[in-house]
Amino acid sequence: MDTDCTEPRHGSDSPWGTVDLATPIAEGIVFVSTPSHGGFWLSPARLAEIVKISPKNRKTFGEYAACWYEEDCEASKVVRGFPQFFGTPAVAGKYWEWRK
Repeated sequence: MDTDCTEPRHGSDSPWGTVDLATPIAEGIVFVSTPSHGGFWLSPARLAEIVKISPKNRKTFGEYAACWYEEDCEASKVVRGFPQFFGTPAVAGKYWEWRK
């Protein structure tokens, strides 16, 4: 299990297992998927930014490092915190395809 905030890439560890796909959304925002689950990774700079936008965006679910936002319970905080990266149909469509 990843207990730090190292940027994920294919084959690296995540809270949900080995990363099969690491898709950059924007600098400091990566969507990861594993054979069983996935979510968003945020860089320390993005973490500071998302909490500054709203303290409600602080990660609250799970035992893993604060940089990971689980796809079912926490991902909406990332989408809501950075709408400029999810507003285009191409990006939003990719995100919702990953959720299926």
